[in-house]
Amino acid sequence: MDKDTLDSSDELKYWLTLTFIKDIGPITVKKLLSVFRTPRNLLEAPLKELQKVEDAKITRARAIYAFHSWDLVDLELSKKDRETQHRGDHLCRQILS
Repeated sequence: MDKDTLDSSDELKYWLTLTFIKDIGPITVKKLLSVFRTPRNLLEAPLKELQKVEDAKITRARAIYAFHSWDLVDLELSKKDRETQHRGDHLCRQILS
């Protein structure tokens, strides 16, 4: 995982999405990413391709393929944006005081 991957808010969204999928832990994600290279590629992969990966049981492959809770991911990202904005505003007030 390189810094450029995490800098893109679009890519961050895909990384965050992996945390919302049930029964998908770090070991499974690592194995899947060794094949699909990026979270986006992984989340956009056809079901048959997901099923080919070692340790990606049919239920896990289906959970990835069927993920549609993008509203939850967007909500979490907007919370983080507000927290970051709040910290930035607070820091500016401290500096300008």
